[in-house]
Amino acid sequence: MKKKTNFFDHKSVLITLSICIIIILLILGLSFPKGITGIKPLKTVTYIVQQNILEFQYTESSKPSNLFKIFIILLIVLTIIYLVLNPSKAVAYIFATIFLISFFLIIPKIIEFLEQTEKLKQITIDKSAQNINLGNKEDSENKLEVLPYEHNENKSSYKLLYIILYFFLSAITLFVVLIFLINVIKRIIFEIKEGKFGFYCFNKRSKKTLINEISNVMNDTIDLIDTKNNIRDAIINCYLALLYSVKKYAKKIKDPSLTCREFEPVLLSLGLDISDINTLTIYFEKAKYSNSIIQNNEKEIVMNSLKNCVIKLKKMI
Repeated sequence: MKKKTNFFDHKSVLITLSICIIIILLILGLSFPKGITGIKPLKTVTYIVQQNILEFQYTESSKPSNLFKIFIILLIVLTIIYLVLNPSKAVAYIFATIFLISFFLIIPKIIEFLEQTEKLKQITIDKSAQNINLGNKEDSENKLEVLPYEHNENKSSYKLLYIILYFFLSAITLFVVLIFLINVIKRIIFEIKEGKFGFYCFNKRSKKTLINEISNVMNDTIDLIDTKNNIRDAIINCYLALLYSVKKYAKKIKDPSLTCREFEPVLLSLGLDISDINTLTIYFEKAKYSNSIIQNNEKEIVMNSLKNCVIKLKKMI
């Protein structure tokens, strides 16, 4: 039988997600040419010519865009959920995070250096042009008009390339994030159905009450079996009483005809040992669906499993 694979089990998910995050953050961090529809640069550079000073000054506004904030928040939420569902991969994710942080500390410095080099070249050219224009004026005392700096470079050659690159990489990243989010939701729903998130359905008071009730049910079952009453009836009554107790506090248990196998994950979600729960499940099924006689050695096995569960539950109270 072919094993069903899950998105969370793919080792390449961290690599794929990390690459997409790097690409989208680099795109968001660049100052795109004005005029590209739908793209807003994270920082705007404005050059001002001051009176009687033939130098250019520029100011930068680095206010993050809303898209950048939403992406970071979504990334943090997905990371937390991913690590909750996959604690074994926490170390790998931490190393990946450290790598990304280091990467983003280096790349902006390189980009800033390249931008400053280009700016200095353009400032030198514009300063020379300003000196020529100033020498031709009759009145050297006239105030210089303050105008925003405009880059004269022809942008038509790379405008289309920026648009295609931006939307193509954004689409890939959005697709990966959506698939990741869908699988997170599917995984949470699956875990809830399996009972592994059982305690998240209870508040603190109801959880303590539930543990007390289950402990009392198991103690009563031990007493019934120990007094040599009908073992089959004692086991069936134990199962029905446990089901009734959990139904009162766990909203996910709605079906009164829940089978023993379906009920097993609910008991496991309480923190009981899987070996004891498996033993009880087997004898729940045997008592409920089979006509075979439960032997004395089997009675001892059931008693030991119930006692182990009671000891475990008492430690939780």
